[in-house]
Amino acid sequence: KNTAVIEAIKIIKQNSQEYYEKLCNYVATIDSAGSCDYPATACAYGGNKISIERNNYGSTQGLAFVLVHETCHFHQGHTATPESYVNFDLQNRESECYSEGQKFLNEISK
Repeated sequence: KNTAVIEAIKIIKQNSQEYYEKLCNYVATIDSAGSCDYPATACAYGGNKISIERNNYGSTQGLAFVLVHETCHFHQGHTATPESYVNFDLQNRESECYSEGQKFLNEISK
């Protein structure tokens, strides 16, 4: 068990029902010893798996941000039509998910 992941999930659960429900609905596996096909802290794989490649998220809250961000990508994939997802380029998808992560951090710092 990775206690940092468990603690990050607790932070999400205690502070945001919305993000906790998305995490539960879209993510089946969090691989804390995972690897990504590109340099990244974490990545979303296979429709329901988050791989955390490096432990450079800074804190448990930072890891919670990473989980919210990656879960956002699954939410994008489940709620968009195939055409709109393809037409919504990678930079826009990343920007939206960074914004979601920041919104979460703002919520827990109140």
